[in-house]
Amino acid sequence: MASLDIDNEPRLAVYRLIPTAARNDRRFARDAFHGEIVVRAYSPSDARAVASEAEAACLVEARAADSPFQDAALYTVIEVPGVGFLRSGKRGVVTGRFVARPVAG
Repeated sequence: MASLDIDNEPRLAVYRLIPTAARNDRRFARDAFHGEIVVRAYSPSDARAVASEAEAACLVEARAADSPFQDAALYTVIEVPGVGFLRSGKRGVVTGRFVARPVAG
């Protein structure tokens, strides 16, 4: 659930999306392994959406609905407390990089 600011409006928080499966996990054969991503979002589920949307915008073959960030078995979401300066800004990716899936062949 999103926390509220003094105007009773939803407030952005900072979340880390951390891989919970090993890089060589067979599920990453279907999805690219991106490592850790840090985002500004309204909730843990919104953090998954932010990362998925950013991945789809960066990678031609990616679709937000099929993103590994939506799979709780591949990525966990943890709120980062005490980072007020990072909360200022727009909803989106703070740090991280998206890696294209290896091409078979």
